[in-house]
Amino acid sequence: MSTHYVRISGNVYGPFSREQLGQMATAGRINANTDLSADRVTWRPASALLDGIPWKASGGGGNSVEGGGSASVAPDTAMYLESLRARTRYPFYRTTILVASILGYIAAASPVILFLAKIIWFGLSSVESYEPFAVIIGAGMVAVFVTVAREMFSMYADFVDSTLNHHAARRRS
Repeated sequence: MSTHYVRISGNVYGPFSREQLGQMATAGRINANTDLSADRVTWRPASALLDGIPWKASGGGGNSVEGGGSASVAPDTAMYLESLRARTRYPFYRTTILVASILGYIAAASPVILFLAKIIWFGLSSVESYEPFAVIIGAGMVAVFVTVAREMFSMYADFVDSTLNHHAARRRS
């Protein structure tokens, strides 16, 4: 999936997918002369990079960009929200949640590993009758806690994503 950055009034937003750029063009937030770049180094007009986009005619007002690839109005909140959403949608939150979950499950497995090490090191006779049950229950409780925490953070990430999406949609209409 190719992504592009949008430059308006010297401010860079993105990355945006081709689909998002199409929606922005349809809404009139960018036009055929808006600067786009895939690498933030080489900037070209949107019309040169995106074909088949139904460009909305610029009426000189609103959030459109006019003339020669330079912006005539300040960046708007909707573009900021879309940029924020594109940056924070899943990669950061989901990766953080995944790493924390893996560390949590390792912590859940550590009592079992220590218990097995005790058996190997000191022998089976060193094990009290209650220890296997305590280890299994302790590891299970930690695993349940990690699973619940992971789901809570996933729900929070979904909430942030849907809130940003909602505000961006409201701004468009």
